[in-house]
Amino acid sequence: MLSILALASLIGYALAQQAIFLLPEPGTSIAPGATVEVELHQADTTSSLAELGIAIGLMVCPSDGCAYWDPANDGIGQILYNGPFNPQWNPDGYTQSFNLTFPNVTGPSILSLTQMQGLGVSETF
Repeated sequence: MLSILALASLIGYALAQQAIFLLPEPGTSIAPGATVEVELHQADTTSSLAELGIAIGLMVCPSDGCAYWDPANDGIGQILYNGPFNPQWNPDGYTQSFNLTFPNVTGPSILSLTQMQGLGVSETF
């Protein structure tokens, strides 16, 4: 039972450490082929969290819309960035910006983020 509680607490902790998009804002229109600043914000942490990397993808919505799109099952679409994530402290918190060139596609799309982190945990019996 203890290991289930430890796993549940780690899952909650991991969810609290996720990065979010600051830019572009939801609903922003982006011209096909445009280079756009994408800014990510990472919550502050007091743990020994190691950022291992991120992937930013663009998924063009199917003809029936984006309402049922799930990146866990449907993927993150065309990869716009895949590499290190090293947010730096500034007055807005920990952020990192990327200048990404969007593909030549039109229509409603979803920008998504996959983040990998390492967290050391030990248990004493």
